[in-house]
Amino acid sequence: MKKFLNSLILVLIILLTGCNEAKATDYINTVKNMNANEDEKMDVFINRLLRQSEFYLLNKETFTFEEHDMQRVILSYQVAPDEMFKQVKEANPLLPEMKNIEWKIEGKTKKGKVLAASSDLVLVKIPTEDDGDYVILNPKDIQVYDKEDNTKINIDKVDLAMFYLAIIDKYGYKPKVEEKQWYSGVEYYPSGRTKKFVVAGDDINFEDKPLDFDKLSKEIDFIVTTLNKYKFTKENKGGHFGFLMIGPKFELKSASLSKNLAASERNKINDLSTKLNKAETKLKKAMQANK
Repeated sequence: MKKFLNSLILVLIILLTGCNEAKATDYINTVKNMNANEDEKMDVFINRLLRQSEFYLLNKETFTFEEHDMQRVILSYQVAPDEMFKQVKEANPLLPEMKNIEWKIEGKTKKGKVLAASSDLVLVKIPTEDDGDYVILNPKDIQVYDKEDNTKINIDKVDLAMFYLAIIDKYGYKPKVEEKQWYSGVEYYPSGRTKKFVVAGDDINFEDKPLDFDKLSKEIDFIVTTLNKYKFTKENKGGHFGFLMIGPKFELKSASLSKNLAASERNKINDLSTKLNKAETKLKKAMQANK
């Protein structure tokens, strides 16, 4: 009898959880399909907001995002788009990848709920009000946050990013990837893993074992988080970050050169390499700006 009751309770919990998840999904879909403005549903509006916010975070050391520059940027976009694109292209900005976009109900308020939409770098909070069978939402109440340190992002800066992205989308810009081969003399273990390669005349040796993705991911996340919080000045140019990146860079290159990699391993290596390369680019731009 006791086993039967325990089983019954478990079934009820599963049913209640399933109902709650279904209700949450329905609520989120209702909000996604609301009109944000005359041209966009809320789903499209939020995706655009996430993309603009990521572009701002990735390139705030490269472009101006100040309010007093808005008219100049808008005028350049409207009157001299060719020249504006030329300047943007020369700056070689990083582009948002827009992976892992997620929606969820973050919590409840006295009058409704707060939805959260997030990408890898940005969190958008969307307050709603429940009025009987209806959901009320004012796009002006939406707030944008940097996920790294939970600081609020000025919406005017996000709006300005729209014009940079518009010119990028119009002309089909892609970032330049200029990786010179900085290694040579690759040797392999019988397993197919990289045994060593040579950098600046020195042998860099590796063990014959799989790459510890979890450990390396945490190491790179620490570098990225610390770099994002670092206050660059002419006295503190952040050169030590370059040394922190050497170990992960060598490990990723060693893994990428290995033979017989599974597709899942290749994808993980590419994702971590992209994250580290973005951090390295950001560091170079910050150091250049504080010469």
